[in-house]
Amino acid sequence: MYHDKYLRALCYCSLLFTSIVVSPLIAHGQEKGIAHGVMSDAESRDDYLSSHGLTVYAEAAKKWNDDVEKLAARNSQESNPEAILFIGSSTIRLWDSLEQDLAPYKTIKRGFGGAKFCDLAIHCPRLVGDLNYRAAVVFIANDIKGDVSDKEPAEIKRLARITIESLKARNPSAPVIILSITATPSRFAYWNRIQTANRMLSTLASEMQGIYFLETEKHYLAMDGKPIEKYFVEDRLHQTPEGYRLLGSLVKSKLDEVLPPETSR
Repeated sequence: MYHDKYLRALCYCSLLFTSIVVSPLIAHGQEKGIAHGVMSDAESRDDYLSSHGLTVYAEAAKKWNDDVEKLAARNSQESNPEAILFIGSSTIRLWDSLEQDLAPYKTIKRGFGGAKFCDLAIHCPRLVGDLNYRAAVVFIANDIKGDVSDKEPAEIKRLARITIESLKARNPSAPVIILSITATPSRFAYWNRIQTANRMLSTLASEMQGIYFLETEKHYLAMDGKPIEKYFVEDRLHQTPEGYRLLGSLVKSKLDEVLPPETSR
């Protein structure tokens, strides 16, 4: 008899604790988006920026808000577990022949302006959202261009890591390919520093599971060690159709290498 009374009292206390303590905590977590690991309000966004050392870049990154929102609005329609996500700066945005150059791979394009790795690190969670994709290809090439805003290669590596961690958090099984920063005529004066940044990105890929680095340097440089002009338009920075075809062939070869043969296409 005593044992039954003890059990009833214990059950009552357990129910009381759940209703008074646990349930409010769960509700609070759901309100904040914590239950699903999603940034759903200003407070959680600030926490994300602060915890990743991105607050210093947040104000400048706001200029991309409208572009990012327009791209993110297409996620529900373009989500495709068979597609390759291309995410990054203007080289991705201006790749009008992406679908043809990557065929028979299906593609999703998420490129915006002259984005830097700090911009992508900040906006990646919103850009990707609940987007489904088979693999991701990342290209950013605006962190070293010969002005006061240039970043040190080590900082580029740190920001790239944040971006990749964001991609992997949303799609853990999808490989991520980091494209090396291209040797372009307009920024070739800073090529030594860019090469250092590329080595940092290559090291980053070697440190993380399911991350790959695609080196493109030898394909864009002539025998004299200078960029091949025919691959670049008049601004000597962005690529011609021939340059994009070259880049597409390199990416396809890498995808064939890293994706399982039975599901590679």
